[in-house]
Amino acid sequence: MAVMFADISDSTSLYQNLGDAAARNIVNACLTLITGVLTRYEGRLVKTIGDEVMCVFPGVDLAVLAASDMQTQVAAGRRGNYPVCIHIGLHYGPVLVEDSDVFGDTVNVAAYLRGVATAEQILTTEAVEHCLSESLKACVRPIFHAVLKGSEKESTVYQVMWRTDKADLTDVNLHSKKFIPGDTGALLVMLDEERVRVDQWRPSIVIGRSKDCDLVVNDNFASRRHQVAIL
Repeated sequence: MAVMFADISDSTSLYQNLGDAAARNIVNACLTLITGVLTRYEGRLVKTIGDEVMCVFPGVDLAVLAASDMQTQVAAGRRGNYPVCIHIGLHYGPVLVEDSDVFGDTVNVAAYLRGVATAEQILTTEAVEHCLSESLKACVRPIFHAVLKGSEKESTVYQVMWRTDKADLTDVNLHSKKFIPGDTGALLVMLDEERVRVDQWRPSIVIGRSKDCDLVVNDNFASRRHQVAIL
């Protein structure tokens, strides 16, 4: 399967600037926009994890087209002083399916690339690029190298160029031997149906009853916000 993670960029600032209720309305509207794209590309929503969506597709062309459509829809729907952006990680490979959930190294790599991607960026792998149709191969470019989970050798990470206007596209020099840190693994912290991934990109999480926490505890005896650093 092609596994994709689409995450709202810097959603914490939304909550800090707008307050819980207004920010949550914006986040929910964005997530609805993202998931609304899925049916057009044979995608299936696996789950929503906080401000992040995990979904799967039967093939790489459909996944790349869906990711590009998601970015286009979110960019077109921005309004007001707090525009929302998303970043996406995408990988293709074997997966383990249990009770409609999906597990395995393919999932871990997609989540890792989501963590590496910047706002408005779609990152993917050699496995996806290799399987793309010729027409879509022209829409991806190599940008840096990494050693991805489940592999001991260096591979190339690709960017999906979803914008039709390439004027602001930054040039890439692959000869610079730019690497991103290897995927050293992660810890999944779960509360009921909510899951938060803690890794080198997110070394701490906030737990409490406040609606802008990473994990919300619906208990009046719980602290409003409690930051937990996991080393």
